[in-house]
Amino acid sequence: MKACVYEGNPEVRLRELPTPELKDIVASKKYGDEKLLLNKKDLVLLKVEVASICGTDLHILMKEHGSSPPVILGHEYIGRVIDTGEDVAHIKKDDCVAVDPNIKCGYCDYCRKGLFNMCVNLTTLGIFVDGGFAEFNLAPAKQLYRLPSDLPVERAVLFEAVSCVMHGLTKVKPMAGENVLVFGAGPIGCYFTALCKLNGALNVTVVEPHSFRANFVKSLGARPVSNILDLKKEQFNIVVDASGDPEIVPHAFQSARPGGRVLLFGQQNVNAKVSINPTLVNQKELQVYGSYATATSFEDTLRVLTDSRFPCESLITHRVALDDIVQAFDVMKAGNAIKVLISPS
Repeated sequence: MKACVYEGNPEVRLRELPTPELKDIVASKKYGDEKLLLNKKDLVLLKVEVASICGTDLHILMKEHGSSPPVILGHEYIGRVIDTGEDVAHIKKDDCVAVDPNIKCGYCDYCRKGLFNMCVNLTTLGIFVDGGFAEFNLAPAKQLYRLPSDLPVERAVLFEAVSCVMHGLTKVKPMAGENVLVFGAGPIGCYFTALCKLNGALNVTVVEPHSFRANFVKSLGARPVSNILDLKKEQFNIVVDASGDPEIVPHAFQSARPGGRVLLFGQQNVNAKVSINPTLVNQKELQVYGSYATATSFEDTLRVLTDSRFPCESLITHRVALDDIVQAFDVMKAGNAIKVLISPS
């Protein structure tokens, strides 16, 4: 099969690899050097229907996010079930499924408290284990969600990313009539913009220097500004960092009104350091939240993806074949796309 492999270099390569079979997988964990066994009895062989490039994929290439090369990238994807392990009961052959790529153990202290995204044994498809930028993929059955028969795969492929944004929104809880500031108009910033508007936000302002993306958020009902200085002294109920730029963080605190909520969603560079004025947090009584992946937002996400008011189709700006994935990464790096879909077939 064809597959897009990250080998530790600042680019991806298209390779010809054997089609995976139902067999045990020894997976690298996100934390520490121990391995996690994924038993073949619990695995599912998927034919990848469609996948999409995530900003995290770019952070991996820049070595700002951990991974386990050589590995097939792609953690946002939809698959059709080809075969199942003998202990798989809740899905069957020919089901179309969405994938939660973050594999949790289920038994550590965090999992038992329902904090699944904090699992100490976490591993991730498409980052530490082979993912969806390929014609076929093996995934644990517990990570799969059967899709409604009337949900197009081009909407469903946003499942993982939108579920992460939904998880972040549970922290800041946007309400009708509030003003929201979003840093970054990449895919995540656009999801936050659209969902805050659906939740009744009075105004959403998006800071985005790139003209293509700044113009795009206008179609979502947002006000784009190209520079943080353009905001002057405006302040907002909610400030969301979806940019991934560490230098944004101090501005996020400055832009929040007293009693405001700040969500640091986009930061992925494990080596980043920033200087902040803690007095701003103190005297404004800001509520500052982190948000990592998602824990329990999956069913709510499926409801959003079936809501015609959520503009899935307009967010997809490029569709390419797996053969052209290297060029697709270049388009994403240049900021000339919102969501790029990859078709392996």
